Amino acid sequence: MSSCKLGPKFPHWLQTQRHVGLLFMSNANISDTIPEWFEDVFSDTNSLDLSYNQISSKLPKFPSDTYKFDLSNNLLSGNIPQIDDNTTLVLYNLLLSNNVLTGAIPEYLCKINALVVIDLSRNQLSGGIPSCLGNLQWLKVLDLGNNSLEGNIPSSLGSLQGLESLHLHNNRFHGKLPSSLQKLTNLMVLDLGKNDLADIIPHWIGEKLSNLKFLNLKSNKFNGGIPIELCHLSALQLLDLAQNYITGHIPHCFGNFTAMIVNDLNDDWLLIAYAEHEENILDSMKGRELEYTETVLPYLTSIDLSNNYIVGEIPEELMDLSGLLNLNLAGNNLKGRIPKEIGNLEQLETLDLSRNKLSGPGFLVGFLGVCGILHFQKSWRYAFFQLVDNIYNRLVVAIELKATWMQRKFRKGEFRE
Repeated sequence: MSSCKLGPKFPHWLQTQRHVGLLFMSNANISDTIPEWFEDVFSDTNSLDLSYNQISSKLPKFPSDTYKFDLSNNLLSGNIPQIDDNTTLVLYNLLLSNNVLTGAIPEYLCKINALVVIDLSRNQLSGGIPSCLGNLQWLKVLDLGNNSLEGNIPSSLGSLQGLESLHLHNNRFHGKLPSSLQKLTNLMVLDLGKNDLADIIPHWIGEKLSNLKFLNLKSNKFNGGIPIELCHLSALQLLDLAQNYITGHIPHCFGNFTAMIVNDLNDDWLLIAYAEHEENILDSMKGRELEYTETVLPYLTSIDLSNNYIVGEIPEELMDLSGLLNLNLAGNNLKGRIPKEIGNLEQLETLDLSRNKLSGPGFLVGFLGVCGILHFQKSWRYAFFQLVDNIYNRLVVAIELKATWMQRKFRKGEFRE
């Protein structure tokens, strides 16, 4: 019954149903509160999906036999309900993202041993992460991003050795990264951006987390240099270290990011995608913050080192990453020439080298970067990057095209004061 537009009220005939094994009413245009009879009627439902509606009541109790409980993308408020001490839950997937839930993460979740996916992101949850979550040996996805959680990241999370995605972005976590996280050798997504973490970037990220595809440490207080061990992450598709206190040089070995050389679909990444779970990955591109789902990620290759204290020259090895779509080095202390090999970045869509001390044949890129982020369509990328030795002629063509376009607009009267 998903997408059947059954709303705005819960259908009355639901009340007469008995022994409903599966209930799928996602995107059904329901803008109602959960009726009193709901918990009784669906007490033995195995899979419950009411996502993408506008249900605005408090969260109902979890049915004891449910393995999937999905009420994400609604208007549910209040605390996550408590359960009786003698209640045993068999939940595999708990999906409550994008609601208005408040309060703490209940510790009884630690006793639901079958949990594979926990997604409580985009709510207003507070307090810390219960350390006992480290007991969930089958957990593969833990998404607590975009809440008001605080405190230290518990070292017990290092016991989740089957974990593949850890999202804690946009909270208030502080302190250092627990070294126990290096045990998460299956981890492919480590998303810790927009917190208050203060540490050097641990070398073990590159040494131990060899399966990482996505590393986001943006907007924290990381300091020191970029460890060359990160260059071991050959599967890395997205690296975001922006808005920290990072010093030193860009490692020349960044050319080892082979997943950024060929921008191609990675089948094993798609197999990881749980049908019930949507990876929401924040990345800064094209001047605004975007959300990337797991189906988009295979096409996304990005390096963002902007707004740090990085010195030295841009390594030529970066120009070997021919599948790169986004490169942002703005707001550092880089100097020297913009590598002429920048034309090798044939897939590049977004480039920002502004607020540095760069010069050389690539001056046009630097000049335009002062005005903001440089965004190219494919035809423009070819014109600007392929023939840097003929850059004057290209610039004249671009100006004439722009002038012609503006004249057309004036003739049509499309400009208004």
